[in-house]
Amino acid sequence: KIPCPAFIKDINSQFLYGNSLFIKAAGLNSLTELIGKTDHDMPWKKFAKKYQKDDREVIAKKLPKIDYDEKHQNHLIPPTSVCVSKYPLMNADNEVYAVLGIIADSRTSEEDEASLLNSIITHIPCYIFWKDKAGKFLGCNKQFAKSAGYKNPKSLIGKTDFDMPWKEQAAKYVQDDQSLIQSKKIRLDVEDVQTRQDGQEITALVSKVPLLNQDDQAYGVLGIYTDITERKKKEKMIEAASDAKSRFIANISHDIRTPLTGMIGLSQSIYKKTHDNSIKSDAKSLIMATNELLKLLNEVIEVVKIDSGDLKRKKEVFNLEALIHATMRLFQPSLDSKNIQCEFQYPKSLHKHFISYKTFLCRVLLNLVSNAVKFTGEHGQIKIIVRELTQSADISELEIIIED
Repeated sequence: KIPCPAFIKDINSQFLYGNSLFIKAAGLNSLTELIGKTDHDMPWKKFAKKYQKDDREVIAKKLPKIDYDEKHQNHLIPPTSVCVSKYPLMNADNEVYAVLGIIADSRTSEEDEASLLNSIITHIPCYIFWKDKAGKFLGCNKQFAKSAGYKNPKSLIGKTDFDMPWKEQAAKYVQDDQSLIQSKKIRLDVEDVQTRQDGQEITALVSKVPLLNQDDQAYGVLGIYTDITERKKKEKMIEAASDAKSRFIANISHDIRTPLTGMIGLSQSIYKKTHDNSIKSDAKSLIMATNELLKLLNEVIEVVKIDSGDLKRKKEVFNLEALIHATMRLFQPSLDSKNIQCEFQYPKSLHKHFISYKTFLCRVLLNLVSNAVKFTGEHGQIKIIVRELTQSADISELEIIIED
């Protein structure tokens, strides 16, 4: 609907979009033919390097480049001067992901330019408004007018936030505007609550910039925002699911701990009562494995507390070689049943005691060794290899390999 050629490129200057006028100027038949091409593939390829240099400037500075003269050529006309504007398109992280370009004939009249600007503002999929220093609306786009319950933007001119459905938030908006006008600083990506005409409250991601005159004095505010209500709902759902998972793990861990303690006691009783060396050996292995499982459950509870914020992640001193041996002992019954050989290589020159996140290291080792046992066939072999990659006065970088 923009009455002149318009396009969007990615950060590598490849075309993502072009309107019908731009596609026609490029001598193409459809948008599909345009996507993925660059200026070097177009009738204006002699100017491609210059165009792409402009793209990089807009991306690097994160600022628009407006109404500058450019040489242009397409399959319909010889080289001529055109008026070009390029705008950075930003994502929620304030990073440029694309460039919007608009090409106007340099002979375009002021009336045509005003019509073009109005068309762009009208069709941008965001809520846009601008106010004077007194907080009165000077204008807005159709989307903003509709959100306020008005049929057209002209109906808002002269009104203030106190006349809008969001009058409960009006005082805060006015305070923000006055702070912006006094500081003349841009306010980007701030979450605000807004009440709509139907009484529904939405979450808006708002950016505001001061409007400055030729004397660098602020005479108003320009605002643009998007509705992120659905995104916030999804974030809350994910957070709730994570909390539920943590509570479940904590509860089930506590429930399992009681029978495990009983198993340890029973195994110890068998070990003491029997005189059969084979049964004694099995009972001893069962005691060791059950103790390791109990330790693991205690560590799971600790991790859940860390994830929920009840406990801060902390470093502790531990014996790395002993930790790996304990992990291997936990899987010894499974190794024996499948006749799997397990080899452990720990350099003699390497320190045994380290300060690190023992709980998390233990979790990783258990996962990897468990997978190794699961996917190694009868009479197979598993290797656990520790290597020192770098060492300084007090820090060692290690590599632990689980090979099956």
